[in-house]
Amino acid sequence: MNNSIMDKPATKRDIENLRQELTGKMATKDELKKLELVTKEEIRKLATKEEVKKLATKDDLKNLATKDELKKLATKDELKKLEKRMDNVSSAVSQIQYQLTFFETKEESDRKFNILLTAIDGLTQKVTDFQTEKAAGEHTFQRHERKLENHEERIEQLEMSM
Repeated sequence: MNNSIMDKPATKRDIENLRQELTGKMATKDELKKLELVTKEEIRKLATKEEVKKLATKDDLKNLATKDELKKLATKDELKKLEKRMDNVSSAVSQIQYQLTFFETKEESDRKFNILLTAIDGLTQKVTDFQTEKAAGEHTFQRHERKLENHEERIEQLEMSM
C-alpha cells in the first residue's frame, strides 16, 4: 500500500470490502469442525507438565553433536581395534605386575642389607681379633728370638771356655 492510503482513515466501505475479501479466504466453523483438530483435552492427555519438563530444551538440543562432528567419531571397526589394543595393554600390565612380584620391596631389601652388614661386622671383628693375636704373637716371637740368640751366645761362650 502506498503512504497516501495509509494516511486516510478507513471508511465503512473499506472495512466491508476487506471483510468480504477475507470471508472468502477464511474457513467457516463447520469447516473447522470437519478438520478433526486436536483438542486441549487431548493435548493434556499426551503428557503431564512434569513429563514435558523432563524433555530436552532447545538449549539442550543445541549442545548435541553435528553431523560433521559425528563423522569425526570412531567407527565400529575402529572401536573393535581399539578394544583389542586395550586388551593387549591390559595383558601387558598384568604380566608386568606379575614380574614385579619377584622384585623386593624397599623394606625387604633393607632387611636383607642389615643381615649382610651384621655378617660383615662379625667378620670384621674376627679379622681385628686375628690381627691383634698376630701382633701379640709376633711380639712374643721376637722376645723368644732375642732370648734364643742370647742363649746361643752364652752357649758359644761356654763352649769356648771349656
